[in-house]
Amino acid sequence: MNFYLKNHTIYNSKVNNDLVILCFSDLHVDKSFNFNLLKSFVETANSISPHMICFAGDLANEAGVFEDKYVRKALVDFFYSLSFIAPVYIVRGNHDCLTNVDGKWKSFNSDSFFESLNNISNVHTLFNESLSTNIPNVSISGQDIGNDTYQYYHFYYESMEAYFYYVSPYIVDLERNVDVNDFNILTIHSPINAFIREFSNFSLVVSGHMHNGALPNCLDKLLPGNFGLIYPRDKIKLFPRLARGMVSLEQDAYGVICPPMNMSQKYSNNCLVKKLYKPGMTTINVKRDL
Repeated sequence: MNFYLKNHTIYNSKVNNDLVILCFSDLHVDKSFNFNLLKSFVETANSISPHMICFAGDLANEAGVFEDKYVRKALVDFFYSLSFIAPVYIVRGNHDCLTNVDGKWKSFNSDSFFESLNNISNVHTLFNESLSTNIPNVSISGQDIGNDTYQYYHFYYESMEAYFYYVSPYIVDLERNVDVNDFNILTIHSPINAFIREFSNFSLVVSGHMHNGALPNCLDKLLPGNFGLIYPRDKIKLFPRLARGMVSLEQDAYGVICPPMNMSQKYSNNCLVKKLYKPGMTTINVKRDL
């Protein structure tokens, strides 16, 4: 299977050696998902030989699917396979904490499934915590709002006020827990609001959620900048300004917005959608800056 691979390079004096990070997001798995995609992803990841793998949320299209035995086994097997390539770090997205009942989104507690992934050696679900990695002077943190997901994403639609109430306090706490002398990575799901704040202790912020602003792969390659066509949510917004690519943040930090592995589960079998949107992933090459 062909993937849409984006590559970014950043320079930083805090790393001892060059570092390759493979990032992906927005699988949106449901019972009709083509699980052969996961096998192809593992093969591609193996060919890249990253030092670490980050998943930036929305593993499920709706979290009720985690109760399906076949889906659970397929996902556990997927992360188990990835764990032989490199350490895997996971954060949840909004779809991972919500279920759809009669067309209405409701909160869903997916803690047990994501906690079970921690039983796999070399796989880590990050619930607002920071971990040292097996790479000297490199740490990774993950932000998660869990039970507040519905309020933030579907009641307040990611407003700035809601961000400072529901999201920002977790990031502030995470920043306090990391060594400023290390190359510190933060993994979040949504870049909205987060990418306009100052990150004093994080050198790299990895996110997903925006589905590349629904920009077809061919246009993504041609058009500069970070804008998209559509913010793909229930409340449609046109031309979101932070939808794709790499963003220069304050304090020599960078933010990366991963393209989706699954642009639209609803239209995943549509021939035009398949042609315009290949499953996406991102490599971030961190070079030692002397």
